[in-house]
Amino acid sequence: MDTKIYALIEANAAYENNQLLLPVLSDAIPKNPEALDLVSQLSNLAGEKNITLSMLKMSDIPLATSSGSVLSKTQKGFIPLPITFTIEGTFLSVISYLKDLITMRRVVTIQSMDFIPLKQTALPASGSGTLATLKVSVGILTYYETK
Repeated sequence: MDTKIYALIEANAAYENNQLLLPVLSDAIPKNPEALDLVSQLSNLAGEKNITLSMLKMSDIPLATSSGSVLSKTQKGFIPLPITFTIEGTFLSVISYLKDLITMRRVVTIQSMDFIPLKQTALPASGSGTLATLKVSVGILTYYETK
């Protein structure tokens, strides 16, 4: 019995020590789709990195069953939320955007990247001019909880 009490005391101490991390966990996989928040984060990140975000598309988000009732609380697990979008910017800006994308608090996995060819204009002989831009179609996958 003493061993079990000691284990409970240790578990409670670990819980108290890590209580500040609990909001981070709820940000990683939210209890609701929070699609607008995610779109806002993607857009703000694009603005920070000086790239253009366009053609954003996400799958249907089931908010209710066909009978009109809210999804059952007994359904447990994670629902995937695939999102595709196109970004356009300089090579370094695109790389920086993708690095920050995968280090967001919300769990985001890059599933696909398709590079879209652009017409490039020749730089003048002096070497001055604009940097070549890169256009990438990105497919990501994020989740939300059904508890």
